[in-house]
Amino acid sequence: IAYLEKCSESYITRSDPRRFLKQMQLFEKVTGTDGIAVDIEESYLDSKHGETQYWVDAAFANTLPHFALEQATQLLFLHNFDVQRAHLDNVSDGDNGTITLLRMLVSPVNGARGDEATFNLMKQELKRSKWLTPATMDLVYEQQPWMGVRRGEVITAMCTIMHPIMSKENAIAFSKGNIIETVTKDRYVKHAAAIADLFLDRFHPKGPLSESELERRSDELKKAIDSDVEDTNAQELLFKMIDIVKHTLRTNIYMNNRYALGFRLDPKIMVSSKEKPRDIPYGVFYIHGRRFDGYHVRFRDIARGGLRLVTPSSPEQFSLESAHQYDECYGLAFAQQLKNKDIPEGGSKAVVLVDTIGLS
Repeated sequence: IAYLEKCSESYITRSDPRRFLKQMQLFEKVTGTDGIAVDIEESYLDSKHGETQYWVDAAFANTLPHFALEQATQLLFLHNFDVQRAHLDNVSDGDNGTITLLRMLVSPVNGARGDEATFNLMKQELKRSKWLTPATMDLVYEQQPWMGVRRGEVITAMCTIMHPIMSKENAIAFSKGNIIETVTKDRYVKHAAAIADLFLDRFHPKGPLSESELERRSDELKKAIDSDVEDTNAQELLFKMIDIVKHTLRTNIYMNNRYALGFRLDPKIMVSSKEKPRDIPYGVFYIHGRRFDGYHVRFRDIARGGLRLVTPSSPEQFSLESAHQYDECYGLAFAQQLKNKDIPEGGSKAVVLVDTIGLS
């Protein structure tokens, strides 16, 4: 009864009982959260002329309705599913905001298969869609739709990690925009995708790469890049991406229901050949999420410090802040380490760069 009271009359009257119950179950999964729940099943009543159709039901907590619909239809298009019908409704979630309920009747086209593996991947990517950066969405939905969401996330995250390192070598050639544009050019993107595959294979929970296999595949990639890529800047960036793979100690890439992509990095990867020697931190953590990137630096295993949010007001200022975000985080953490010299805990700090440009 409580759920019915939250629903509009039009939503109730045009929903058949089974679909209404299915969406109520999805609502219960995400109520009080910012998550997304998805269910896909065959539609026996709507299939016609031997064509199998499927119902895709999704609940998006605190998501703009047009964004939820756009993301879902783009993702279905990438997987070669045609949307026959779509219904969208908003249901109040009290103090937590609203939940957008989306149901779509879809049919496979261009040889797409409606099998369990395909649907599991679609569910994962639909759950991720809310948390993708604009750069990742542009890469996997517009520029290189064959790439897939996971590889796209890894590539854009690595481009952001490279910016504060490579900008010390050449601030103009290795601006943030130039880095991602170079790495994702049609001529070079196959190498970037192969490096993303290396990253995914290294941390695959069912069979991670051994160190010897990682070295072998890294050498093969470097040889392929060396023979195929003439642009020295592109070569440097692709080689640095391989180094990031080798210097990543942990990642949450395979965790279910994650909001952002996280890396625990070997701090040595953040050192540029152009900077003066300085103390190496105990640990560096990096997160890559929708409209934000963050670093956490600590100088001991057990450390304490604070969090700084940076919200530039223009694209130019954002690019400048991105270039020295890591150095700012390092400097704050090192200062905290000196302050904490007389207590057991070491010094740590986090700096999160938030892209608020164009948001009201």
